[in-house]
Amino acid sequence: MSRTTVRLPESLLIRTKEEASRSGKTFTTLIEEGLRLLLSKNERPAAERTKYTFQRNSEQGLPQSGVNLNSNSQISDAMERVK
Repeated sequence: MSRTTVRLPESLLIRTKEEASRSGKTFTTLIEEGLRLLLSKNERPAAERTKYTFQRNSEQGLPQSGVNLNSNSQISDAMERVK
């Protein structure tokens, strides 16, 4: 188990403490449950994931021009344009 500091808006902190008290759970437990819930929403079995293949530049067999494979944002933008 690790310790960390999290900065929260005062209103969220108050609501979370109220929920912890109401539910009989600890503040830490609520944060853990919330993070697990959020992360599990984004997890999909491999069979459900959309397969993506970069469009190739027909002349050189390279990824389409303008896509830097070292830039997550450029890759994401290129994938969004295909949808």
